[in-house]
Amino acid sequence: MRLSPCRIGANLRYASVVCWVSRAVVAVAMGALLIGVACLGVACLGVACLGVGCRDRLSEAACSGLRSEAFDIVNGVHPCKDDADCLPSEWPGCAKPLNIDDHRRIAAIKAKFDQGQCQEPAASCRDLTEVHCDRNFCVFRPPATGGSKDDGR
Repeated sequence: MRLSPCRIGANLRYASVVCWVSRAVVAVAMGALLIGVACLGVACLGVACLGVGCRDRLSEAACSGLRSEAFDIVNGVHPCKDDADCLPSEWPGCAKPLNIDDHRRIAAIKAKFDQGQCQEPAASCRDLTEVHCDRNFCVFRPPATGGSKDDGR
């Protein structure tokens, strides 16, 4: 960039050199200021992405697909050997009896669902969280009744 010397009424050589140097200093300072502002802008954008989360949000169809995949697992058959193999599901929807392997599979799907910032619809559920192994399948433990057992005889 070529700087022209300042025009001063007396047109002194010394005044021209001082004016040219001062313009050069101003140009360098302006360049440094612009670089500083640009760096500050990039840094602020980086902090905003970390704070707010610039992760890709999953589409509604992808979120539905994850929920559907989890429901397919939850609504399946869950074999077990004993009560220690059975747990209540935590997601999707209301609690269902699961075995440990399926509980882990659903936890992995839930992690993707949460990472994709998917929204879970509200559900009103009964509290049937006690599960056990009955005839090699995970099931809810039936609620205790106060009456006598009637076996239909």
